[in-house]
Amino acid sequence: MNFMIKRDELKIMEFEVTKFLKDVAQANTSEESSNKIVNMLRMISDFERIGTVIWTTTGSIKNKHENRILFKRNLSSGLEELSVLVEQAFAIMVDNLSKNEKLISVQEFNVIESEINILRDKL
Repeated sequence: MNFMIKRDELKIMEFEVTKFLKDVAQANTSEESSNKIVNMLRMISDFERIGTVIWTTTGSIKNKHENRILFKRNLSSGLEELSVLVEQAFAIMVDNLSKNEKLISVQEFNVIESEINILRDKL
Protein backbone atom coordinates (compact mmCIF):
# COMPACT_ATOMS: atom_id res chain seq x y z
CA MET A 1 0.00 0.00 0.00
CA ASN A 2 1.45 3.32 -1.04
CA PHE A 3 1.37 5.69 1.93
CA MET A 4 1.30 8.83 -0.23
CA ILE A 5 -1.80 7.61 -2.11
CA LYS A 6 -3.58 6.89 1.18
CA ARG A 7 -2.51 10.30 2.51
CA ASP A 8 -3.97 12.00 -0.56
CA GLU A 9 -7.20 10.01 -0.19
CA LEU A 10 -7.43 11.03 3.46
CA LYS A 11 -6.90 14.71 2.60
CA ILE A 12 -9.77 14.52 0.08
CA MET A 13 -11.96 12.79 2.65
CA GLU A 14 -11.03 15.37 5.29
CA PHE A 15 -11.94 18.20 2.90
CA GLU A 16 -15.27 16.60 1.95
CA VAL A 17 -16.31 15.87 5.55
CA THR A 18 -15.32 19.38 6.66
CA LYS A 19 -17.26 20.93 3.78
CA PHE A 20 -20.30 18.81 4.59
CA LEU A 21 -20.21 19.71 8.29
CA LYS A 22 -19.88 23.40 7.51
CA ASP A 23 -22.87 23.18 5.14
CA VAL A 24 -24.92 21.42 7.82
CA ALA A 25 -23.87 23.99 10.40
CA GLN A 26 -25.13 26.81 8.18
CA ALA A 27 -28.57 25.23 8.04
CA ASN A 28 -31.03 25.76 10.85
CA THR A 29 -29.56 23.48 13.47
CA SER A 30 -30.18 23.18 17.16
CA GLU A 31 -27.56 24.26 19.65
CA GLU A 32 -26.87 20.60 20.45
CA SER A 33 -26.34 19.79 16.75
CA SER A 34 -24.11 22.83 16.32
CA ASN A 35 -22.00 21.70 19.27
CA LYS A 36 -21.68 18.22 17.76
CA ILE A 37 -20.54 19.73 14.48
CA VAL A 38 -17.96 21.92 16.21
CA ASN A 39 -16.62 18.86 18.05
CA MET A 40 -16.44 16.86 14.81
CA LEU A 41 -14.54 19.68 13.11
CA ARG A 42 -12.15 19.78 16.07
CA MET A 43 -11.58 16.04 15.77
CA ILE A 44 -10.89 16.36 12.04
CA SER A 45 -8.26 18.95 12.86
CA ASP A 46 -6.75 16.65 15.48
CA PHE A 47 -6.59 13.76 13.03
CA GLU A 48 -4.95 16.01 10.45
CA ARG A 49 -2.27 17.16 12.88
CA ILE A 50 -1.44 13.60 13.89
CA GLY A 51 -1.43 12.56 10.25
CA THR A 52 1.16 15.26 9.55
CA VAL A 53 3.38 13.95 12.33
CA ILE A 54 3.08 10.40 11.00
CA TRP A 55 3.76 11.56 7.43
CA THR A 56 6.88 13.47 8.50
CA THR A 57 8.15 10.57 10.58
CA THR A 58 7.46 8.08 7.81
CA GLY A 59 9.43 10.21 5.35
CA SER A 60 12.40 10.27 7.72
CA ILE A 61 12.31 6.52 8.24
CA LYS A 62 11.94 5.88 4.50
CA ASN A 63 14.93 8.13 3.79
CA LYS A 64 16.91 6.31 6.45
CA HIS A 65 16.09 2.95 4.93
CA GLU A 66 16.75 3.98 1.31
CA ASN A 67 20.10 5.54 2.19
CA ARG A 68 21.08 2.75 4.60
CA ILE A 69 21.54 5.25 7.39
CA LEU A 70 21.76 3.89 10.90
CA PHE A 71 20.10 5.94 13.59
CA LYS A 72 21.87 6.48 16.86
CA ARG A 73 20.41 4.45 19.70
CA ASN A 74 18.81 7.53 21.34
CA LEU A 75 17.09 8.46 18.07
CA SER A 76 15.72 4.95 17.63
CA SER A 77 14.38 4.95 21.17
CA GLY A 78 12.95 8.44 20.54
CA LEU A 79 11.06 7.14 17.51
CA GLU A 80 9.69 4.30 19.61
CA GLU A 81 8.59 6.83 22.24
CA LEU A 82 6.98 8.94 19.51
CA SER A 83 5.11 5.88 18.28
CA VAL A 84 3.74 5.24 21.78
CA LEU A 85 2.57 8.86 22.06
CA VAL A 86 0.84 8.70 18.68
CA GLU A 87 -0.92 5.48 19.73
CA GLN A 88 -2.08 7.23 22.91
CA ALA A 89 -3.37 10.18 20.89
CA PHE A 90 -5.34 7.87 18.60
CA ALA A 91 -6.77 6.02 21.62
CA ILE A 92 -7.98 9.33 23.07
CA MET A 93 -9.57 10.33 19.77
CA VAL A 94 -11.29 6.97 19.33
CA ASP A 95 -12.54 7.17 22.92
CA ASN A 96 -13.85 10.69 22.26
CA LEU A 97 -15.77 9.45 19.24
CA SER A 98 -17.84 7.22 21.51
CA LYS A 99 -18.51 9.90 24.16
CA ASN A 100 -21.28 12.40 24.45
CA GLU A 101 -19.82 15.69 23.23
CA LYS A 102 -20.37 17.25 26.66
CA LEU A 103 -18.01 14.67 28.18
CA ILE A 104 -15.21 15.22 25.70
CA SER A 105 -12.16 16.97 27.08
CA VAL A 106 -9.60 18.17 24.58
CA GLN A 107 -7.11 18.94 27.35
CA GLU A 108 -5.87 15.36 27.54
CA PHE A 109 -5.38 15.28 23.78
CA ASN A 110 -3.67 18.68 23.78
CA VAL A 111 -1.17 17.44 26.38
CA ILE A 112 -0.32 14.40 24.22
CA GLU A 113 -0.12 16.55 21.09
CA SER A 114 2.27 18.92 22.84
CA GLU A 115 4.45 15.99 23.94
CA ILE A 116 4.45 14.66 20.35
CA ASN A 117 5.47 18.07 18.97
CA ILE A 118 8.25 18.53 21.54
CA LEU A 119 9.65 15.06 20.92
CA ARG A 120 9.35 15.45 17.11
CA ASP A 121 11.29 18.74 17.24
CA LYS A 122 13.87 17.16 19.54
CA LEU A 123 14.40 14.23 17.15
